[in-house]
Amino acid sequence: MSMWHRHQCLTYGIKDKNKFFALISASNDGEIIAEAAKVLNIQSVRGSSGRRGVAASLELIEKLKEGNSAAIMVDGPKGPMGKVKDGIVNIAKLTGVPIIPAYWTSKDKTFFTFNTWDKFQVPIGFCKSVAIYGEPIYISENITKEEMKQKCIEIENAMKNLETDLNENYKKYLKS
Repeated sequence: MSMWHRHQCLTYGIKDKNKFFALISASNDGEIIAEAAKVLNIQSVRGSSGRRGVAASLELIEKLKEGNSAAIMVDGPKGPMGKVKDGIVNIAKLTGVPIIPAYWTSKDKTFFTFNTWDKFQVPIGFCKSVAIYGEPIYISENITKEEMKQKCIEIENAMKNLETDLNENYKKYLKS
């Protein structure tokens, strides 16, 4: 599953957490997030492009090949916000697991947005939120570097389309 860094809390609603892993930075900030995830029974693989990147990717690839699911914050850990990095495409290439774009929001006043680079969002107390998912994006094992750049743009566009859809149809999704 691909999601923006600001939407990390979307993972809290995953039902089968025994077979789900979130890629979380090995930074000090990531440690806080990993501890919060642990409290919510979300398993993590620790690493990012800057820290433990290769080891984390290999561990996540192993988890996916075992039949698990994963969440990758595709514009993290430091941005730029809304720009998909190629790590998710590389992992999908090596595993054959499709990428599922995801988007999450709430119109409740208790859905707080932090003044950070990613505009991190978190529900405070009771909050009605909606998550929607896009069509699977498959990556060929023979993908070229140029095609990888195009897939990053495709993922980015799919996530922006989900955002538009959810913002336009929030009340309809909330009722369903």
